[in-house]
Amino acid sequence: MKFPQDELAPSLVERALSAPVGRACLARVQDSLVNDLERNRFTCARAVKAFTRSLDEAVWTYLHDSSLRPIVYRNYLSCLARSEKGEHLADAFVQETGATDQRPLLRFLTFT
Repeated sequence: MKFPQDELAPSLVERALSAPVGRACLARVQDSLVNDLERNRFTCARAVKAFTRSLDEAVWTYLHDSSLRPIVYRNYLSCLARSEKGEHLADAFVQETGATDQRPLLRFLTFT
């Protein structure tokens, strides 16, 4: 069973986020990111990853009663709607809070 990526995956994500467990996942991530902001550890890349993981958790629990859960979830993981929605939620969080990257990305460790 393959997803028509433009049709099923976005509707699956929206239905999963509108469920109580999906809303709880998003609230938990937002609380965590606000905590990072208060400790001056916020980065946009971490926010995108956190929102994408919460989407994954919401979709997995939304598909709990489905007999096709592993197949649908595997196809969901390979679609673009997953990362696009994660980026959209992170951008909305940044706009809402006015957050900016507070820590530079650690690309190379230099010892002097």
